[in-house]
Amino acid sequence: MNKWIGLLLLSLSVSLALNLYLLSDFSKQTGFDTAKDKTNHLQQYTPPEPLINQTVSEQITEQTNQTTPVIYSDTRNEKTYLNQAMPNRLELLVQANLWLRDKNFLTLGAFLQNYLKQYPQDMDFLLLEAKVKVETTLLSDAIAHYYDLLRNPMTALQKSEIETQIEQLSKNTIEQLTRNYSWDILAMFVEPLLQLEPNNRLYILTLAMAYAELAQEGLMENVLASLDFDDPDAQRVRQIIVEQQMAQTNDEVETGDVTTHLGRAIPLKQYGDQYV
Repeated sequence: MNKWIGLLLLSLSVSLALNLYLLSDFSKQTGFDTAKDKTNHLQQYTPPEPLINQTVSEQITEQTNQTTPVIYSDTRNEKTYLNQAMPNRLELLVQANLWLRDKNFLTLGAFLQNYLKQYPQDMDFLLLEAKVKVETTLLSDAIAHYYDLLRNPMTALQKSEIETQIEQLSKNTIEQLTRNYSWDILAMFVEPLLQLEPNNRLYILTLAMAYAELAQEGLMENVLASLDFDDPDAQRVRQIIVEQQMAQTNDEVETGDVTTHLGRAIPLKQYGDQYV
């Protein structure tokens, strides 16, 4: 009995030792294979290439181009400069000034119309549009457009430029119409400007003078009401009406003298269809 028990214990010991040996060998192989797979995976992996292979300056240039507007011309039959992507805003401004210098108002006008639809607050291009209006529309309308621009946000330099343009255009036009004695045209030119700037002394005196020359005393006084009655310039304008009235009185006196020298009137007598 003891002999069989001993044999059973011996077989169990051998089986246990064999299992431990096999388990140890399997763990070593599994660990080696895992490490090998990791090594192979690292060897096969290569980092992805960058999407854009370019220098920093090229990247900046590309970003600038992406933010630059593309202007399209309304003319579909011709490939013009407007149909091309512009490099940046500065080049757009330079090109627009070249068109203005060359008096190419048709191309410049179409360009500004499209550009300002996208960027309606760009004051540099708004000033170019105002200069085009000076060349292509009535001066009174062009000056009124400058007044409208003063409502927009701008730099001190841009504001000074607009005010200078308004002063020069209005003053030159007033002087030219005055030299030509075009009083009716002068009145029509200054009337809308005075509404835009009611306290402008030049507009007040000019419009009052035009009314005085047109013998419109009532309109003249309405305009001069914004100045002191004893203002020297206002009195000089009123003197125009006084001189006109004196000249009219002298004409009536001279006409009366001529009538007196003609002698006594003689009544006519009718004989049939004849007068004797």
